[in-house]
Amino acid sequence: MGSYKMEPGAMLMAIDRLRIGPADHGRRMTLEEFREADEVFGYRYELARGALEVAEIPEDSHGQVIHNLHELFSLYRVRYPELIRRIAHAANIRVVAPEDIDDQD
Repeated sequence: MGSYKMEPGAMLMAIDRLRIGPADHGRRMTLEEFREADEVFGYRYELARGALEVAEIPEDSHGQVIHNLHELFSLYRVRYPELIRRIAHAANIRVVAPEDIDDQD
C-alpha cells in the first residue's frame, strides 16, 4: 500500500460516484455524468439526446436465435444475391460521441 502525506489541517473527501441501473431509465444526464457513472451489470446503457436509456442484455438463447436467423439469411443470400444486398450486425460496444453532432445526416 502507498503512503499519503497530507498538509496539516487538510481534509480528505469521499467522492460518491453515480451508479445507474434500470430504475434510472429516462433520467436526464449530461454526457460527463454518463461517462463517469458506474453501471449495474446486466444492462445496456445509452445516452440519447440527454436521456438515459436502459435495456436488459438478452440471455444467450436469444443470441442463438439471432445466430440461426443470420445463418438462414446468409444461405438465402448466396442463392438469391439480387434480393439481399447486406445483412447488418449488432455491436456490443460503448460509443461516446461529441454532444455537438448534428443528427440531420
